[in-house]
Amino acid sequence: MIVLAWAKDPELRRNGSSGGFIRAMLGFMLDEGIIADASVVAMPGKRLRISEKGSIRGRSVSSVYRPVFPEAMPCGASVVLPCENQRTQFVFELICQHMPPLKCTEGVKFFRGNGWPGTTLKDGIETPFKFTSEMLPRCKKCHRTHSLTADFVCADPWGIDGDMGYGKTLVNVQTEQGRHLMATSGSAVAYEAIDDAVWTKRMAKHGERHK
Repeated sequence: MIVLAWAKDPELRRNGSSGGFIRAMLGFMLDEGIIADASVVAMPGKRLRISEKGSIRGRSVSSVYRPVFPEAMPCGASVVLPCENQRTQFVFELICQHMPPLKCTEGVKFFRGNGWPGTTLKDGIETPFKFTSEMLPRCKKCHRTHSLTADFVCADPWGIDGDMGYGKTLVNVQTEQGRHLMATSGSAVAYEAIDDAVWTKRMAKHGERHK
């Protein structure tokens, strides 16, 4: 199931990296008691355990641009990269082209958020988001795009035609429990189905990133 999804809450959508789908779905799951807590990443490079919806409203939790590995303790849901994937009750995995060197995120308070494609606040100066081709040495050896076990695999909608507004998240819903959440979270999440070929094209592009 391939969709473009976004938060119905305008604040969540604007503060997210690309539409706020993950934070909206986590908020729904917390409100409904589906999970008691979740593990997310926040700038300047730390992992947080959240247990209430308000904890995911700010811009600081919209980034995983620094290497921060999952906690050893279990939680209800986790937001991870392919190299970090762990089997919590629910897994939100982010497509990763590479992780930038640490120097690129030193002094960064907010990395993305503030609409689509977002802005970066570094050393008190806010500028339009610009992706860097520089990467951590370990990323040069990694050819993983995503796992097959995550409930949701999420990506930015780069190269997809159409009006993105304040952002939409490209999502591959891979599991039955993920599809059930999409069907029942209409109060928090909006989505539109798109052609599977969009996902296939994106994966082919990521598969060529180190060639």
